[in-house]
Amino acid sequence: MRVYVSGMSCQHCKIAVEKAFSSIEGVEGVNVNLEGAYADVVLNSKVDDQKFFDALADTAYEVVKIEK
Repeated sequence: MRVYVSGMSCQHCKIAVEKAFSSIEGVEGVNVNLEGAYADVVLNSKVDDQKFFDALADTAYEVVKIEK
């Protein structure tokens, strides 16, 4: 799945988003692309989309859209 995220601009942003998404139960892997402003997420079980919004709730980043 691909999760588009606004607010990312540097390596620190990339690491913060990867860490936030990796903490979600059911997420097996995360690869953030800064230029494209998205994260490719590998799931090992079904994950409610709201979990991605919640994972960034207390950060400077925001989920813009999710493509499955």
